Amino acid sequence: MKHRTEIDGLRAIAVIPVILFHAEFTIFSGGYVGVDVFFVISGYLITRVILNELDSGNFSITKFYERRVRRIFPALFFVVICCIPFAWFWMAPSQFKDFSQTIFAVSIFASNILFSYKHNYFSETTVDEKPLLHTWSLGVEEQFYILFPVALMMLWRFGRSNVFYLILIIAASSLAISEWGWRYAPNYNYYLATSRVWELLAGSICAFNQSNHIQKRNNPLSALGFTLIIISIFYYDEATPFPSIFTLIPVIGTCLVILYGADKTVVCRLLSIRAFVGVGLVSYSAYLWHQPLFAFARIKSLDLPEPLFMAFLSGLTFLLAYGSWKYIETPFRRKKQPRVRSSRFIFVGSAIFISGILAFGFYGHMSNGRQTLWEESVRPEISKMYRLISSAKTSDLHLPQDNGACLFNVPKLDKGIEKRLLDCMRKYGPGIAILGGSHAIDLFGAISSASHSKFIVGVTQGYCRPHNPPPFCQYTGFLDFVSKNERVFNKIIYEQTGRTLLQDSKGKSLTKSAFLYNAKKSSLSNIMVNQENLEEVYVYLTRLSTFTDVIWLGPRIEPHISERLMLKVGCDFKFTMEEAKMKPFKMADRAIRNKVNKHAEQTNLVFISQINTIKFNISRDFTSCQELYWSDGSHWSAHGEKMFGQRLSQLATF
Repeated sequence: MKHRTEIDGLRAIAVIPVILFHAEFTIFSGGYVGVDVFFVISGYLITRVILNELDSGNFSITKFYERRVRRIFPALFFVVICCIPFAWFWMAPSQFKDFSQTIFAVSIFASNILFSYKHNYFSETTVDEKPLLHTWSLGVEEQFYILFPVALMMLWRFGRSNVFYLILIIAASSLAISEWGWRYAPNYNYYLATSRVWELLAGSICAFNQSNHIQKRNNPLSALGFTLIIISIFYYDEATPFPSIFTLIPVIGTCLVILYGADKTVVCRLLSIRAFVGVGLVSYSAYLWHQPLFAFARIKSLDLPEPLFMAFLSGLTFLLAYGSWKYIETPFRRKKQPRVRSSRFIFVGSAIFISGILAFGFYGHMSNGRQTLWEESVRPEISKMYRLISSAKTSDLHLPQDNGACLFNVPKLDKGIEKRLLDCMRKYGPGIAILGGSHAIDLFGAISSASHSKFIVGVTQGYCRPHNPPPFCQYTGFLDFVSKNERVFNKIIYEQTGRTLLQDSKGKSLTKSAFLYNAKKSSLSNIMVNQENLEEVYVYLTRLSTFTDVIWLGPRIEPHISERLMLKVGCDFKFTMEEAKMKPFKMADRAIRNKVNKHAEQTNLVFISQINTIKFNISRDFTSCQELYWSDGSHWSAHGEKMFGQRLSQLATF
């Protein structure tokens, strides 16, 4: 099979944006689509090899798996082993336990499945501190490599065209799953192979279309494909649903380059430039190295790494990638060493390495992140701070969410919940509803703990706001219920984070990292109110207020103090908060107040400033050394719900 240098160059176009996106160079806001480009390339190359061997009658599943092991395992195992000492010495127990679970999952080709249950790729602040998070894409590919060749071999007797049409059907079904998934199960949708396999199969479809081994040249189509990839890299961002119908843009772009970017086209000449080809050759190793480098830099540093330092690490990524490509990847793939030539050596060696990594991962999990050893090695006040953090994040996360009667919190309404609400209204009279996203979950705990009312219901769900809500959110169903049952609630209290009502000067959403306690002030410069989001929330709450009284509780001030900073300074340290860090939340607070008060006489919607009510003082309201009042940078712990609930108790009687 003829080697296509332009595909090496295409790999460079894929890996460079991924690395720079993870380095937080915001111009590459859609750099994550590089992974989707990789998927298409992988599906194309693998299918092309299998088809050639099936046509010639010499396809061997054992040899196929051996090639995949040689390609994937040596560099992967080397990077994982290099990560272990840094994880051991630099990670707190909770981080090390998470890391141990990850290397266990990596060893059984299931890290994407693990992450689908644990981590939100775009929304979780600490996701950047996970050295092996990027292995989710390897999990998807490995699952494809295990199943696809076996399925193709078994189905081949039914004829090439029938197999091709079956692939089309499966790809279309997977795309449909992804389009459903981003709406109703976004985390599973992002990580699981069911909503990603269509991208690999897009490459397979390209391979079937080139079965006559004739590569087509078409300058306009290949240029269009290249343009589609570039557009998605620079115009997509973290708010773009992914994977979804939007993913078709980079996927189709990659397919067009593969199908029509053959010799002598402009795109082929561009991608065949020596620099691009060189980066493409080391792209797999570069992908493996970049996330551990970035993650450990963030773990070790109290401050967010400077852009210049992240640029240095990006360069170091390619230096390490060259080394592992030359001295690890190439010898194993080309069988240069006598021992490496043996299939037995490859499979047995892989089994030994996998067993060792599994054992280490099991130890890290069962020892709770080697917590006992870690606590013996740090100062007592640091150990105490860690225990406070652990308590606030686990057993102490929230006050009880359901008392079995009429104090309960649910993510959305269904027929059973609606019946329960009507029963509670008949028993206690009209109640109070708490509505909103994850901050409203805190608010439910705060209000229910401070109020004497026996009928308080939360209808709250993380990542759900009335502006651009995914279909799984609660707002449409809640409005419909209230419109038909006006007497159930005499008051609805709504809260959401202020961050989602703000944007930068380019209209982009603000990331949590910009609000970190030790982030530079410049990270919050040139921000403004997102008037479109503000208007959508206002319109929704105004509609609700035609049926009952509605309170829009303004945003809280969020401290966003990282765990690593807390563990560095201990619980006795008195934090202070600069005005620049509070200004964005005050800006959102003021914008809501002005919006609501402008038409106050025409609606039953009123605004109450949480900032003015709570009067947050970080030195007093973050930790007392006996209790930690925040479970993370923006959410209260159970102790916080009790404390802040006392200050917000007036909401129940307002």
